[in-house]
Formats: sequence, C-alpha cells, structure tokens
Amino acid sequence: WRSLVAINPGGSAVPMFLVPAVGGDVLMFGKLSKPLGPDQPLYGLQARGLDGKEEPFRSIPEMAQHYVSEILAARPHGPYFIGGTCTGGVTAYEVAQRLVERGEQVQLAILETWPPATARARRSPLRVLWPLQYLWHKLRGYGQELAQLPLREWPAFIKRKLHTGRALFDVGLKETLEGSTY
Repeated sequence: WRSLVAINPGGSAVPMFLVPAVGGDVLMFGKLSKPLGPDQPLYGLQARGLDGKEEPFRSIPEMAQHYVSEILAARPHGPYFIGGTCTGGVTAYEVAQRLVERGEQVQLAILETWPPATARARRSPLRVLWPLQYLWHKLRGYGQELAQLPLREWPAFIKRKLHTGRALFDVGLKETLEGSTY
C-alpha cells in the first residue's frame, strides 16, 4: 500500500499531485483526469488508515512529510503542481512549503479550503455554531454519496467515515493541526 496513486502517470505537462479532504479518497480525482487530457500527469495522495487497518496520520505535518517522500520517490525534482480540496488544501499547502524549502519550483491550487483560524471567524458571534454547520454540511454530502452507491457498499462506506471521525475525536482537530507552519 502506498499513499501515491497514479491516476494518469503519462504525459509531459507538470505533474499534478492532489490531496483530498479528510476521509476522502483519491478516486474523486479520477473524473478530473479526462478533461485535463492524456498529456497531464495526475496523482492522488491517499490518506493512510482508510482501509481500517493502518493507523491514520496524527498531524498535518506528519502527513505532509509522508506525502513529500512519496512525491520525491516518484519524481525527484520539480517543477510540481500541488493541490488540495477542503482540509486537503491545508495539507497541500504544507506539502508545497516543504518542497519550496528544498528549493523546488511549486505551483499551488487550493479549492474549498479553510484557514485554521481567521480573524473574521474569531470576531463572529456565530462562530460557536460553526462545528454544527460543518457537521451538517459533511453529513449532507455523505448522504449524497450514499445515494449514488449500491446498498451493499453502504456498510463499508459508513465504517470508513466512522473510523476517520473517531481518529479526529481521539486526537482532536487542534492537535492534528498543531505544528503546521502556515
């Protein structure tokens, strides 16, 4: 098992290395490969522990360091295109920083992500409702994903999501982000 999943390893363009959201897997990036065309190398960086057997990463810095190792094993020198969605955007940022520290040329794309703490969020009196809003958004999205899956795949899907959620509660979001350099 490896974190680096080759979605389209061929092509001569700057390779894209993409990080999905928490609990997500890289299969979501498969749809992206077709419109990008055969000349665009595309890789996903799969989170450890989605199989329910391996221990998930305990922090973003730990995850980023692992992903950098995987990227360098596949392509020792840049340029690189690093991207991430939702919480994967925070990890992608950390990966990009580590590659830049190595003197590599990096392009970064962050989609639907959030900064760990924003001034606006700290000032908002509704900030206490953010966890409930986030939970509702995630549950609604999972419901939509379940609706597209055959019924026999529901238990495995739910088990993966519960395993990831338990890991976050065991460690805590603050500790997961702790040590990130952003």
